[in-house]
Amino acid sequence: MTPYKPQISKTNRPDYLLSEGDVLRQIKKLQYRAQILPLIIIAFSFWMTITFGHIAWLRIVFMILTLAGLIGFFITALQFRYRNRIPMPEPDSVYCPNSGKVQNLQVLGNKTIFEIVKHRFDPVEIRCPADNCILEAGELILPHEDIRISFSADRIIRIENARMKAGEVIFLMLGKGRCRIEMPKNLPLLLKNGASCDSGSSRIYTRQSLSQG
Repeated sequence: MTPYKPQISKTNRPDYLLSEGDVLRQIKKLQYRAQILPLIIIAFSFWMTITFGHIAWLRIVFMILTLAGLIGFFITALQFRYRNRIPMPEPDSVYCPNSGKVQNLQVLGNKTIFEIVKHRFDPVEIRCPADNCILEAGELILPHEDIRISFSADRIIRIENARMKAGEVIFLMLGKGRCRIEMPKNLPLLLKNGASCDSGSSRIYTRQSLSQG
């Protein structure tokens, strides 16, 4: 993979961060592999329809198979949705690493704990939540804020040579999944239970809100 080079839109100020082409190519390669079976079903059904189309009941069966293959093809494509452009991350903010909905928000002792649950058709990228984030034993840790983030999913793929820069894609989360976020109770959480989140765009909290509080 080529070294990380953030790209920004050609405007007077850096409004957007464009993801690396290598990441998009990797996602598309995974998508095309997953779509091989639906394509085989479509091709087989089409060939059988031409060969045995004179038999009415077989023609109906193969038309149904063709339709099933087309539906499977497009459903598979939806499972690899990806946001190529996000607003440029701000240095005073900590962002949601994955897209999904906030669930199981609770306060236990001096900790606030919640999950961001990704459904099958949510975008697949996991982005670095802040510049000072580190990866340790499969967890993302923000040492200055004492925030810990862990992940579980049908499949998680690490992006090779990804740097821990805010907004950079560092993992891919395929299928259903969730991240668990644990943070000190005194940090002002900007999310509510049931809220929808976008990876690298929705804020968990800002350091400005902490200083103002």
